Amino acid sequence: MLALLAAVTLNAQPIRAAGEGRIVGKIVGAAAKETAGAKVVLVQFKLDAQGTPQGAPIQTTSADAQGRFEFRQVPIDTQAVYKLGTRISGRLVASEPFTFPDGKREVRLDIVVPAVVSSTQGLHFRQALLAIEPAVGAAWVTEVLHVDNPTGNVIDVTNQPLELSLAENASDLVVMRTDLEAESHTQVGPKLMVYGRIQPGESTIAFRYRMGAALGSLRMEKVWPRPVDDVLVVAPQGTLKLVSEQLSPKPTQKFDGLPYDAWGVPAVAAQRSVSLLAKGIPVPQWLYLIPLAGFFAVMSGVVWWFLSRRLPRGT
Repeated sequence: MLALLAAVTLNAQPIRAAGEGRIVGKIVGAAAKETAGAKVVLVQFKLDAQGTPQGAPIQTTSADAQGRFEFRQVPIDTQAVYKLGTRISGRLVASEPFTFPDGKREVRLDIVVPAVVSSTQGLHFRQALLAIEPAVGAAWVTEVLHVDNPTGNVIDVTNQPLELSLAENASDLVVMRTDLEAESHTQVGPKLMVYGRIQPGESTIAFRYRMGAALGSLRMEKVWPRPVDDVLVVAPQGTLKLVSEQLSPKPTQKFDGLPYDAWGVPAVAAQRSVSLLAKGIPVPQWLYLIPLAGFFAVMSGVVWWFLSRRLPRGT
């Protein structure tokens, strides 16, 4: 429950009320038999000394046969944000974050249980980030996709997975994060198949893989199955030169305090290809021996020809 409720931004204005209050509401969008006795948790979030929101349950109650619930004697904290959560049919459902209105001691708020649908219509990627980190003879590519589900429904991609394309020579695939409920994944050829349920709002999918480079260059062609609002490609500053007809230079980005060169393109349609060529990848040392070996081969041929012309032939 805390894993679901911990993602909240404390952006509400502090209130001046104090003391204790009351929260009443109803679980809606679910059958009555599913709401009867459902446990409802009230979580309070505060900022710690580092400014990070920390949440913990402060009260628990049960809904009646009509899905109604009530919290009494709720401590009103002027520096806190609250959130409600419950579990219906094995699914975690949460309310929007809220505070007590200024000068009020009662909040009325329903928990809406979204419907489950299989249609992915309306689903799009808010941003696709590609981070290219050069290595000797290869590059590590980290992809971060911010998936936006504006439908208000849970989109079930269990039977028809979300297919994400990989490079043809991608290897060592590692899925770093997915926010899908009941998530699983597998690699099928040059595709990452992601299964599960996509909750309303924004979810994140992140994965990493290795791509081989040829003579210090790496070619990549990306296609996304859904429209992308913004594509951003980054590399550690000064390490790579990127060539693309579609991507334009962007201001330097910082991640964990480190500068990255950036290129981007907005509004990429579904199934539209974005191509790029990254130059400057370190070449393995043994490749430097190839032209040297060729030089010695040529010189050996010249010496042999010279000697064969100068030395007397036997009769």
